[in-house]
Amino acid sequence: MDKRSRHVWEFVATLLGPAIYLGFFGLIYLANALTCALSRGNSPVIANAQVVLTASAALLSLFALLLIAWHATRGLRLLSRERTDTEDNFMGRVTAILAFLSAVAVIWTALPAATVAIAC
Repeated sequence: MDKRSRHVWEFVATLLGPAIYLGFFGLIYLANALTCALSRGNSPVIANAQVVLTASAALLSLFALLLIAWHATRGLRLLSRERTDTEDNFMGRVTAILAFLSAVAVIWTALPAATVAIAC
């Protein structure tokens, strides 16, 4: 792999943690919007919207946290290698820190989505 494609791949891999959070954020609010839409009206499809929202928030956050943990271990593996390359050490640290911050963001988003009473 040439140097340019390696740097592009490292850049994409570094931003995978925030990209997982972005997908989670969109899916959690899509689930909220669909649940609210399907639980209103003359003949609601969803009888108990709060249970559906809590379950979807729990499942989506578990899946996102597992993906982020997998990604963080890949970043930490770069740090654990015996290398003198400071670029690999820096990219490993940045990847691990962004994965940690993405995990905090997933938890920060999932808690109100799962616990706050439905506001449809």
